[in-house]
Amino acid sequence: MGTRSMTIVMDGNDELVRIYRQMDGYPEGHGLDLARLCDLMIVNGISDRAAKIANGIGCLAAQIIAGLKKHPGGIYIEKCGGDISDWVEYVYIVRAVVGHRPVIDCSTQPGPFPFNIQKDKHFVFAGTGEAWIKHFSKAA
Repeated sequence: MGTRSMTIVMDGNDELVRIYRQMDGYPEGHGLDLARLCDLMIVNGISDRAAKIANGIGCLAAQIIAGLKKHPGGIYIEKCGGDISDWVEYVYIVRAVVGHRPVIDCSTQPGPFPFNIQKDKHFVFAGTGEAWIKHFSKAA
C-alpha cells in the first residue's frame, strides 16, 4: 500500500492547485522531490533563463507538476477546496512570494482550511527547498 500525499500550492490565501501523489508521499520521498523542484527563486519577469527561477507562483506550480509527472498514474491534479480525504498521510503546503524562495510546510494530518501547520500537533517540517534537502537527505 502506498504512502499518499497531497500538495497544495497556494497563491496568497487561495489554493491554486492540489497535487495528489499515490505512492512515496513521505518526507524523504515526496518531500525531497518537492524540495528539489522548489529550490529556486520566485521572480516577476524573466531576465536570466539559465537561473533557477520560477516566474511567479503559477510558473512554480507548473514546474512542480512537470517535474513530478513522468508517466500515467501516480500523480494527479485534484479539485481545490474542501476536505482532504483521511487516506492522505502527508499534506504539503507550498507558499511563495516574489523575491524569495518558496517555503514548504508538511503535516501528517489534514485539517480544516486555512491550514495552520506550525501549530498543529502533527507538524513534520517547514522550510525552503534547501532546508528540506539538508534535513532529509541526511535521513535518507
